[in-house]
Amino acid sequence: AGGKQTPLPRRARAEKAHGELVFAVQREKNAAPAFERTLQVPGTTPVPELGLSLESSIEAWDGRLDPRSLPPTEAVLDADRLAFPLTVRTRRRGDRFAPLGGRGKVKLKRFLINAGVPRGARDKLPLVVDAGSEIVWVAGVRPAETARVRDGTRQVLRLRLLRED
Repeated sequence: AGGKQTPLPRRARAEKAHGELVFAVQREKNAAPAFERTLQVPGTTPVPELGLSLESSIEAWDGRLDPRSLPPTEAVLDADRLAFPLTVRTRRRGDRFAPLGGRGKVKLKRFLINAGVPRGARDKLPLVVDAGSEIVWVAGVRPAETARVRDGTRQVLRLRLLRED
């Protein structure tokens, strides 16, 4: 299950992860710089450290869209269940997350490993966190169970992850 690594010349390595052989070159500093900033709601929040931005809007919810049909770069969350203001940040040691469809909280590191996120990408995922320090969306991977849309949802926070090219 875990990635078995083989070092190669010139700071390169080969790693077997979830049935795939991945070749990677280690940079001088592998992790993205730590950051934390307020998510503009509604609006666009640039995240230059990761070369992306997050777009957000509050919308009335009519229930016609199945949130599971959205690509991983988009999410709809129950706006009434979120503690504003929201922030965008990188992961921290000890972070815990209640993934959509899961049973309770798990260590974020374990969740990312099980979700097949390569080691080098884990520190580069933006996390959307509410005012109570609850991770409500691992952007590009999965929203939180605690913020999921329910039958009684009236308005949603719609989020989109945009890569800057």
